[in-house]
Amino acid sequence: ISGIEFSFSSEGKIGEVELRSLIGYTYMNPISMNSDSAYRSTFSDPNTDVLKYRFKHLAKADIEAVYKKFSLGASARYNSFMNNIDKIFENNVPNTDIYILPGLKAYRQEHNHGNVVFDARIGYDISKNYRVGFVVNNLLNTEYMGRPGDIQAPRSFILQVQLKF
Repeated sequence: ISGIEFSFSSEGKIGEVELRSLIGYTYMNPISMNSDSAYRSTFSDPNTDVLKYRFKHLAKADIEAVYKKFSLGASARYNSFMNNIDKIFENNVPNTDIYILPGLKAYRQEHNHGNVVFDARIGYDISKNYRVGFVVNNLLNTEYMGRPGDIQAPRSFILQVQLKF
């Protein structure tokens, strides 16, 4: 699998506000070298050489600001559409009316542009050893799959209490 990856990390201050960021992008060219027709017949997209279950584009960004005892952060992650999976997950089992994942083909046709997921967090340092935080994962309640049939968690709220010793 050929590809390229870039990442950028920064730390700095604007006045009394500390800023931190981490931004990354990965491009992959996951081309199958196997030309065996039996193997190729298992591809959900017979018009591609892309390996099954691979994303071509991945991007992540995380930015955090810290002011005195408060912190505020946000992150985003993007996965491009997974072009190729096993054909059996989108079609019925041969010679039957049975589907392993009913509705997956229609779902993938409708959700064929990749996905972006946002998270947000806020924190407060009570003391040197105690910190409380509030995290919202999947802030926009995006419906997406990590792989076929694996619908990821909806929006969630987390209250954290951290103790350092």
